Amino acid sequence: MPETPEPHLRRQPQQARGQQRIQKILDAAEHIFADVGYGNATTNAIAVRAETSIGSLYQFFPHKEAIRKALVLRYLEEMRTLFDQHLTPESLETLSLPLFLERLIHDIAQLRESHQGFRPIFFATQISPEGIECTTELKHEIMQRISLLLTIRNPALSEQQCAICARTCVAIFQSLMSLAMDLQGQERTDQLNELRLVLLSYLQTYISNGTQERVSETCSSI
Repeated sequence: MPETPEPHLRRQPQQARGQQRIQKILDAAEHIFADVGYGNATTNAIAVRAETSIGSLYQFFPHKEAIRKALVLRYLEEMRTLFDQHLTPESLETLSLPLFLERLIHDIAQLRESHQGFRPIFFATQISPEGIECTTELKHEIMQRISLLLTIRNPALSEQQCAICARTCVAIFQSLMSLAMDLQGQERTDQLNELRLVLLSYLQTYISNGTQERVSETCSSI
């Protein structure tokens, strides 16, 4: 489990036991936010769920919002770790595009599903400046990796073409992944497969040699 982001802690834990207590509080808070919503959640309920005293909770977090901010940053760090595992130079160069997308989408969906408090954590109130900064950095890193994928698969692409494609891929992914995670069962599975097909079709127009140049020429002549 990634370390808790420090800016929101009232007191920095000096021992592993303190870190474990913080993670237990964050895990409990995520469950409470998922069960009753951020607005209805209380620090007392979080402390009970974490099997700790309210005084112990306040030793680390001054209020409920500090807990939520720490959860946002923890989630973003887990997402960064997942992308680091998938968007490696080796996988970008050697894996077939359909298999690459299938594995990436599957694992991100599993991460989202394992965090039932994702929606109330992110959308209950305005994300903190730290959260916005981390989100922006993560998106930038992902777009750089996608640009690398495009460069490896089709060296003829310009830097501008890679940037446009990467930005579009991130937007498609965010939108359709959120749509899929709002569904259940087979509907979710079907929607995730649709996300894979959309990204595959879009990326292939850039990766297939010469295809994107022909598309650009056609658009320019209209």
